[in-house]
Amino acid sequence: MSENTIVCKCEFCLEKNENGVLLSISTYNRHRKNQQEFLEKDDVKETSLSYQQDIHQQEGIYQQDQQEDIYQQNTYQQKIINQQEDSPIIVDEILILRVLILIKKVIMIILIIVTIMVIIIKMMMMIMMMIMMIMTMMMIMMMMMIMMMMMMMMKMK
Repeated sequence: MSENTIVCKCEFCLEKNENGVLLSISTYNRHRKNQQEFLEKDDVKETSLSYQQDIHQQEGIYQQDQQEDIYQQNTYQQKIINQQEDSPIIVDEILILRVLILIKKVIMIILIIVTIMVIIIKMMMMIMMMIMMIMTMMMIMMMMMIMMMMMMMMKMK
């Protein structure tokens, strides 16, 4: 009987006896399997908790960044308002900057349109070249046919 028994020191058995409990091999294997499943579930829970904590930290950092951005925008806007009251020149500079930004965007759009047009023109030129090649081939074929007909006519005579 002692050959078929093993001392089990799983959590359940350690609760019963601090030195472990003598169990049959099949019971010992079942306890070990249950202990492993318990540890795996516990590990998954810890990982999940760690992941959730990371997400909460990232959300907190993101919210802090957003609040700082909003604060900086408000501070900047307030600064501009205060400067506008002091100096109308700054308002003109801001308007000039906005106009320059719009001009830059318009130029970029025009550049994109011109690029697309160049691509279309290149494609059209390729198509025209293909048409010319086809026409040339057709002319060559026609000439060959004429030559063949002439040869046939010569043979008939």
